[in-house]
Amino acid sequence: MMLYFPDVSLVSPLNNNINLSLNQSFICNASDWQLANVTFRIWNSSEIYYNGTRDLSGTTNETNFNLIDLPKGEYVWNCFVEDVLGNFGSAADNFSLTIGEIVVDLNSPVNESYTNVNVTNFSCVARTDVAYELANISFRIWNSSGDLIRNESRNISGLENTTNFSYTFLEEDDYLWGCVALNNNSDVGDGVNFSIEYDVSLPVISDLSVDASTSSAVISWTTDEVSNSSVWMSGGTWSNSSEYATNHSISISGLSSSTGYTYVVRSCDKATNCVNSSGSFTTDAQSSSGGGGGGSSSGVKVIEVRPEEIFMGKSFLIGVNDKISFNLPSGSHSLTVSKVGKDYAEIVVMSEPLNLNLSVREEVKLNLSSSNYYDLAIRLNGISNRKANVSVMRIFEIIEVPEVLQKENDTSITPISPVVRDDEIQDFYFYKLLFVALVVISGGVILWVLKSNEEDRLARKNARIRERARRKMRKEKDEELKKELKRLGLKI
Repeated sequence: MMLYFPDVSLVSPLNNNINLSLNQSFICNASDWQLANVTFRIWNSSEIYYNGTRDLSGTTNETNFNLIDLPKGEYVWNCFVEDVLGNFGSAADNFSLTIGEIVVDLNSPVNESYTNVNVTNFSCVARTDVAYELANISFRIWNSSGDLIRNESRNISGLENTTNFSYTFLEEDDYLWGCVALNNNSDVGDGVNFSIEYDVSLPVISDLSVDASTSSAVISWTTDEVSNSSVWMSGGTWSNSSEYATNHSISISGLSSSTGYTYVVRSCDKATNCVNSSGSFTTDAQSSSGGGGGGSSSGVKVIEVRPEEIFMGKSFLIGVNDKISFNLPSGSHSLTVSKVGKDYAEIVVMSEPLNLNLSVREEVKLNLSSSNYYDLAIRLNGISNRKANVSVMRIFEIIEVPEVLQKENDTSITPISPVVRDDEIQDFYFYKLLFVALVVISGGVILWVLKSNEEDRLARKNARIRERARRKMRKEKDEELKKELKRLGLKI
């Protein structure tokens, strides 16, 4: 079964009408195979103002709804028709009506806009009641101090007029602008003011950094004013964010491990002033290890340093929360990077926490095993891709501590050398000597193996020479025997 919906048209007042009269008659037409009722609704700027229903009959109908004492303002209205089968129909669009003398709308630029073009066009639309024609329109603009810096008027005519004005900005500032219209009945229409900001200054990019992993990277930077974010990567990767902010962070995925990349970041403010900055980084290797090995599945690297490595000193490239684990006579210790800056790193040494803030190429000596001597040296070699290059080395350095022996009537200062226990010294030198002994023994074994291999090679060579000599001698003897038998007339 085919459904037929009532056909509805709005007759009066016309759409976008402006009228001085507070009493209005609203007319709508409806047609259908069998009409049942019509509902008229009108809304003001905030809510429905009137809602009324009348019964209908027949196939066509024109209905009037009369309203009196309408407050001045803007309205929209429509008619909704139902047939006896419950099918509804209405006009495709609402009609608008303004009760008042004159109306002014600001077309462009839109409210709260931004521009970096000093010559800017402004457009205003004025409409008046059918009883009076337009006469004049004025364009006004104020700076952020509230000073009226432009007031331009033009003569206009008709019931509706669109007027364009041009203004040249001389200073960066926040401005307000608006238009005021007048008809030949001296009725004034004044719309709301719009804001516009004139800005020609480029954003300033700072604190550009990269946090890279094996297959992704997060590129971060700051700007001195709210701006959007874009990143272009070598290889064609691109990402952006339309959010306006001063702190920017863009994530890039799908990268290859152990690969160098270049990138360009771009930030544009709301006035489309744009600035670029560039850099490069290298993604991490697929599997990470260091020192004596060790690691974790959570992405945090744990490096276990062997005794011989810490005695000779070793450098490690570690990121935030990565850990270096090592042993000293006082027990197990660890070194963790808690923060990596542009030219510094914050380092925590445990078992009892020691918080260090080292600049690049700065070294610190620690006494973890005894108050009498330093036993560990830590140096920040550099910063690369938000990771710290840190060296650790076992040392043995006496701490010279001057003490003042205060006696009665004696102000002399006598330096007192610290007391270091024999077992502490013996322990340090034991490990040192053990390491040296291991190196010497290893070297001796290697030399012995090389010497044995050389002797075997010479023996095999001499054996080959002797064998060739024997063969030659046998051949020569055979030739002499043949000659002697031939001389005697004997057959071989």
